[in-house]
Amino acid sequence: MALVAGVLKREAAAGMAEARLPDAELVWWKAQLRARRAAAEKATQPIALAERAACIGGGLALVAVLGFLWPFLRSWADWVALNWMDGPQATPLLAIGLLSMFAAGIVSVVFAIGIGLYFAWSDR
Repeated sequence: MALVAGVLKREAAAGMAEARLPDAELVWWKAQLRARRAAAEKATQPIALAERAACIGGGLALVAVLGFLWPFLRSWADWVALNWMDGPQATPLLAIGLLSMFAAGIVSVVFAIGIGLYFAWSDR
């Protein structure tokens, strides 16, 4: 047992001799950098919260506007279907073009909202 204790003491002493303390200026600089980052993050928290609230409010407003406009959009689609798809002028290519442009507009708006939400909620 004494033999093992002696070996362990020698190993510990050799390990301590090899261990170096970091430079005090480097430790101070890292502490200051960490403190500045923490202060900046704390200062920008209200801005990030307001940004998220604005995105949520905008999304709710969009849903409300679409809910309000839904009867008009539905009647417009029915009118297009009645007058251009089945009516006497029956120009299905024009109707398909209008409906596809409308669908492309909706897809573009949804895509733009998705991109906006991604940048609002990402940490970059």
